[in-house]
Amino acid sequence: MAELRQAFERYLERITLDRTRTNRITSAYGALECAVSDDAPIQGIARGIYLQGSFAHGTCVRPTRGAFDVDVVLALDANEDGFLGIPERRNPEELLRWLADRLRICTPATSSIMQRRRCIRIQYADEFHLDVVPAHCRKSLESALYVPDRRAQDWTESHPRGLSRWCERLESRTHGQFTSVVKVFKRWRDLVFADGRGPRSIVLEALVGRFIPTDCDSTAEAVAETADAILEFLNDHVFFPYTVSLPNPSLEDEDLTRDWSNDDCSLFRKRLVTLARRVNDAFEEDDRDRSALLWRDALGPDFAGSV
Repeated sequence: MAELRQAFERYLERITLDRTRTNRITSAYGALECAVSDDAPIQGIARGIYLQGSFAHGTCVRPTRGAFDVDVVLALDANEDGFLGIPERRNPEELLRWLADRLRICTPATSSIMQRRRCIRIQYADEFHLDVVPAHCRKSLESALYVPDRRAQDWTESHPRGLSRWCERLESRTHGQFTSVVKVFKRWRDLVFADGRGPRSIVLEALVGRFIPTDCDSTAEAVAETADAILEFLNDHVFFPYTVSLPNPSLEDEDLTRDWSNDDCSLFRKRLVTLARRVNDAFEEDDRDRSALLWRDALGPDFAGSV
């Protein structure tokens, strides 16, 4: 068991963001904080800025290909008089355009600014970007916020701080296994869904958080039991139409799988069947060399060496 635990530690180190990337992200975020705080028009309506998503939750994995994103919430009062030059202050389309213009002025010239449907993307040369989401803050930063919807025509409720607190509680309840298991599932998704049809990171976090056991002795055991539990949950929806409802842990009215097509959900289940079988075979194998080969077969080439 000690050998298997060490093998997983090496594997998790390989798939986790390296220190160089982490430092680069931290530096870029720090520069953004300073730029926002020094821009008078933004500060006129700003209520706070903070990281959200995988990087903030500690579940970010090293990309297998291409650029990767880091999510930032910029909480604003979209009804504040400091929101200059916008006749319809409640319109997220206008707010996105206004914020993109402000960030082009106040952020370093080493980055490029692109307005997207729900965020402003700050692209850096070394293959990562900050996605800055302007959130309408009606109450405190600890309460639910309102972010642009997919077509930027209205606001939709979101609760990033609540989700971060949920992840922190799970990490404590599972004695540090939650973030490790989420990373395992994310790396598996990136390898077997190269076509981009895999579930979003927030869906994987919610699935793992809902089904991960709290009494496992190792990451290996937690991965095997979580895969079995998620598969059992999906099997309850095996009949067409293949619809799965997964509430946002921090916002019960939001269904995280509302945009998950029948085909993609069915494909996820099919590939999870293979993963569950492989990780259980690997976990139950007594021969150390054979076990290492089975874990590598299940999780990919980053799981290297013997256990």
